[in-house]
Amino acid sequence: MLLKTSQRRLSYAERARIHSLRYQAGWSIRKIATELGIPSSTVSTCIHQALIPQKPHGRVPLLNTLIRHRLVAHATASHEERLQPLRQMASELHIHVDDRTLVKAIDKAGYHRRVATEKPRLTPAHSGLCMLLTTLFCMGDS
Repeated sequence: MLLKTSQRRLSYAERARIHSLRYQAGWSIRKIATELGIPSSTVSTCIHQALIPQKPHGRVPLLNTLIRHRLVAHATASHEERLQPLRQMASELHIHVDDRTLVKAIDKAGYHRRVATEKPRLTPAHSGLCMLLTTLFCMGDS
């Protein structure tokens, strides 16, 4: 095992060995430090931390997924709701955040205030009329 210097961090294998010697073999911090050739303060710090270092968590979002879904559900409830300003929708739901936060949350939820442009399906009456027009159009070309 390499000696720990101030420039080098402990590898996963070294941290795992320190944890196993402490918790499975029951060695003292001082005994682990002398055996591995690293300072006892490093061993102590390693023991009190998780085996795998965790990435620090960021700030908690102001509008979580549940609130975003409530906003979108409220906005898509009717035509009148869709035309309301975001600020008014948020105040109706008792959500008090900045306008930029609202815009980002709505965008993240995938809502863009547009109505779907999918064509409606043909009813049997419409499809019969289309067939009739097609046959008349085809007979006119012959």
